Order: sequence, then C-alpha cells, then structure tokens
Amino acid sequence: MKPGRMILACALTLSASAVAWAQTPAADLAKPPANARHFIISSPCGKHGESWIWMTPDGATYGRESLNLRGQVWEVDSVGRQGGDGMPTSLIVRGVTPSGDAGETFSLAAGKAT
Repeated sequence: MKPGRMILACALTLSASAVAWAQTPAADLAKPPANARHFIISSPCGKHGESWIWMTPDGATYGRESLNLRGQVWEVDSVGRQGGDGMPTSLIVRGVTPSGDAGETFSLAAGKAT
C-alpha cells in the first residue's frame, strides 16, 4: 500500500472509532425514577417504545426515550434547564439513533447561544 493511502486508511479508521466512542450506550443513559411520567409509544400495530419525563429538585427536566420501529432503534436521554424567564438555558441530548450518535448540546449565556 502506498504511504498516502496508508495514512488515509489510518485516519478513516481513527475517525470511525472516535465516532463510535462518542455515542452513549443505552446502559449509561439516565434511569427514570419511580415517580417519572411514563408514556407508551404505540400505533395500531402495537407498542413501539416508551418515554419518561421527570424533574429533579434542582429544577432540571429529564427525558428518556426508548423506541424500536421495524428494527430501527432509538435510545436517547436529555436534560434541560431554564432561566428565570422560562427560556431554555441549556439542553444536552445523548444516546443513539438509526443515524448514529444522538449527541447534541445547547447553552445560552450572556445573551449568546451556542
């Protein structure tokens, strides 16, 4: 293999492994407490998944979804916080979707959203 192709192959391998490590496995996602609101995701064909939402004493709102549609699996959690004006100040999403890593972040500080 030519040196240029070897470097490209190594870079692609490292890039793919970094993406795989970035995903949060379902076992590491948030676990809903017993008092979480629980929803069933269904259609006329049957149950496809579940969703939970709950608040923690510090005011954070958590969500956890587990969905399987014809073999396509979503395992996602989220945690959001809001400011005194009711506007979101942060949101973190973790997990996996059929497209790969579900990871997203949002924050609002000093009038700047990132």
